[in-house]
Amino acid sequence: MRRLPWFLLVSALVLAGAAGARAGSFTSPEAVGDLPDPTRVVVDVRTERAYEAGHLPGAVRVERAEFTAQRDGLDGMTPLPDAFAFLMDRLGVTRDTPVIVYADDDDPAAARLAWTLLYYGHPAPVAVLDGGIQGWKAAGKPLCRRPDHPVPTRGYRPEPRPGLLADAGFVRDRLGAAGTVVWDVRTRAEYDGTDVRAARGGHVPGAVHLDWRALQRQRGGVHVLRSPGELRTLLADRGVPPDRTVVMMCQSGTRASYATLALLALGYPDVRLYDGSWLDWSSRSELPVVGP
Repeated sequence: MRRLPWFLLVSALVLAGAAGARAGSFTSPEAVGDLPDPTRVVVDVRTERAYEAGHLPGAVRVERAEFTAQRDGLDGMTPLPDAFAFLMDRLGVTRDTPVIVYADDDDPAAARLAWTLLYYGHPAPVAVLDGGIQGWKAAGKPLCRRPDHPVPTRGYRPEPRPGLLADAGFVRDRLGAAGTVVWDVRTRAEYDGTDVRAARGGHVPGAVHLDWRALQRQRGGVHVLRSPGELRTLLADRGVPPDRTVVMMCQSGTRASYATLALLALGYPDVRLYDGSWLDWSSRSELPVVGP
């Protein structure tokens, strides 16, 4: 039987029923295949030391600071279009290039880069490797220790999709609105305000809490995304239905990006990442906070 391209092989963890890879997806080691594919780019967002110890064949490494930005004193913001275009050109990514991103199985950084590609309207498939490098190893897939270098291109054109992004004003104007849910994916202690990592501790009034790690389960000792049925039950129990505008937040937008991709893959039509998240909200003294 002829082998299908990786982005057409949708395992249970790619969440059948999603609106295509542009809407956010997760792919499996089996779907990716063992050999480098010159038609796609695989991106490793782990540390240089981890990358050198073994990475997916053909994978190129990217520093996390390259796909986030600092603005108004806040870390973790979405990069400006020119900076993102520069990164894509350096990686050899055109708008026709499928992209796979991975990190460790319990590290949401890969989802942040994948979400940024979606935000900038990348038309080709984008996926996070479910289970990360640990899942790859558990599947018996080969590792490479020789650094791989991309072939740069020119002319990447970001096309922002504002409907995927939220800011403090968007959240403030919708506090208490029946059609909007703010989902805080931080730890319970951060949400309650007993673990303070910003200007103030606590959470946005009315925000529901569900730690992003609850979206994962262990399979063979590897953290992977739960099945679509498990996710839908979990979200319904926490008051995050698909018929609402869902605003995702954490500390600085990285953990929330993983949950954002999960919702998009489930087919939620209106999901927005608040990239400034709690760092931004808590720093604005005029905005209300529920805390200890």
